[in-house]
Amino acid sequence: MEATTNSSGTTPDILPLEREDLAEAGRIFAACGETELASTELEQSFDKGELFNDEAQSFALRLDDAPAGIAVVAGIEQPIIQTKLYLSREAANDAALADGAVRWLADCYFSMRWYAVAMRFTLPPAGGAAEREIEITRADWEGWDHHPVRDDIKEVRSSGAPLAASQITYEPLTEDSIPFLQRIMLSSFEFYNFRPTNRQRLEHSFREGKFFGNANRYFIIHAEGEPIGVLRAEDIMRSAPEVGLRMLGPWQSRGVGIHATQFIVDYVFTELPRPAHKVRALTAADNTGGNKALRKFGFTLEGISRQQWYIRGRWRDAALYSLLRSEWEQLS
Repeated sequence: MEATTNSSGTTPDILPLEREDLAEAGRIFAACGETELASTELEQSFDKGELFNDEAQSFALRLDDAPAGIAVVAGIEQPIIQTKLYLSREAANDAALADGAVRWLADCYFSMRWYAVAMRFTLPPAGGAAEREIEITRADWEGWDHHPVRDDIKEVRSSGAPLAASQITYEPLTEDSIPFLQRIMLSSFEFYNFRPTNRQRLEHSFREGKFFGNANRYFIIHAEGEPIGVLRAEDIMRSAPEVGLRMLGPWQSRGVGIHATQFIVDYVFTELPRPAHKVRALTAADNTGGNKALRKFGFTLEGISRQQWYIRGRWRDAALYSLLRSEWEQLS
């Protein structure tokens, strides 16, 4: 299981199945004998959310921006996760593509779900051979030398000078912001899991008010004419809402964090329908930058929650910070 490229040497992009992939996905399913997945039925299944939800998730294996295969992951909330791989006629004998997809998918789910003990893969026939099944256990995965999802974190240096507060704007998340929100969720961050999701699920969550409603308020951070991060306030009807921030790598270490913290804290204490008594913030205990920024703003460390999060295949302690309304008033 060392191969991660196809026979031409190109690494496939493995991303959640989107509506624009459906026509090619239908052809791939038909080539693999899944005739019941006709294009109209496939579109109906997609519209119902059956292809990407909490139990089953479908991915397109893209080569040169076109799907060369489809992976269907089922039972993702179960200890043993089932996955079936379908390849196009052109890629049917591409063993490296199949092996690379298996490695990527296993690493993705093992690094997110601590309770997964094994992944079982059904692979398409190749070279005249019959359909085959393989199983990768957590012990197998832990013994790998390279983890393509868990360890895909690139240190990105700051791309410019510090920004002034006047150079940064914040806009409530709208449906037009969904592609950027998805980009943030699919990006590699040391202190967050890779979270596969497709635009349809995010759009559905937006329409239900999960990003800007009675429970949560999400904002898109803009600087120099482009979106650079997502700012959130959650549990806004409680006495102690929680705030959080995620930014694209090139914009980190440019002073945006302290300005964004000022904005969201002021918003929580002045704009919410129910007055907040304090603001909470959680960050990984070993996130040096995040801890420093919160202390610099005036937050107080309340304590460490041991092994709070399973992030990228490792348990991480969480540092809990808070800022009281009375303390914020003194800062203002």
